[in-house]
Amino acid sequence: MRSWTSRRHRAGAGLLVAAVVIAIIAIGVMALRPGASSAPPAAPVQPTVSPIPTPTVARQNYSFPATLSAAVPYYWAERVYNGGVDFQSPEGPGVSIVMDQTPFGADKPKDLTAESFAQWLACRPYLTSTQAVATTVSGYPAWQVDVRLLDSATATSVRQPSIPDCIQMVKMPFAETPTGISHGQVGHMIFLQYPAGRIVWVYEWDAGDVTADNLPGVLAVLEPVFESIQLGPITG
Repeated sequence: MRSWTSRRHRAGAGLLVAAVVIAIIAIGVMALRPGASSAPPAAPVQPTVSPIPTPTVARQNYSFPATLSAAVPYYWAERVYNGGVDFQSPEGPGVSIVMDQTPFGADKPKDLTAESFAQWLACRPYLTSTQAVATTVSGYPAWQVDVRLLDSATATSVRQPSIPDCIQMVKMPFAETPTGISHGQVGHMIFLQYPAGRIVWVYEWDAGDVTADNLPGVLAVLEPVFESIQLGPITG
């Protein structure tokens, strides 16, 4: 009887050890199962990608009456005039830089300065509500005006031949036909006060394409070029 009891105790102890071992193994297996742990999974490490800058070309314009340079993407078009230059992106928006332009239309300022030119333009009845805002460009005092035609505006009797809906507002020194904007176009005109009473006109514009009537989209394309413009002393 004692011998059987001892064997039973030993057998019971053996079963208890086996149960503990099985429990430990089960806990380990549960810990390895997905979702079994209460700890949140570690966030995946995202690789850092540095943007590739667009190659630019430091362009200098020798037909401009003052020293002028700008960092322009190499694939943008460039048109040079006697007294001005255009840079245009493939998306449509472009920037024009001209010296000695004048207002076109009624009530022109008698004492023409960059500020009076901008104030005159901001008051044109065919534009949506806008105002002349003081700023600086390349160290020179300047005034900027956002331009967009009223939906009710109609073209004047004198129009650009290739753009019949255009309302003219600025006369260029190198062109017989004044320039302006059409319905659907938007622009950002900046007038810089230069020495000796001369005025430089920087015009950020769209061509009525993918950025038509979208001034923030136009400026997003053009601002890097605009910020790179460097204007120096008058040379001619």
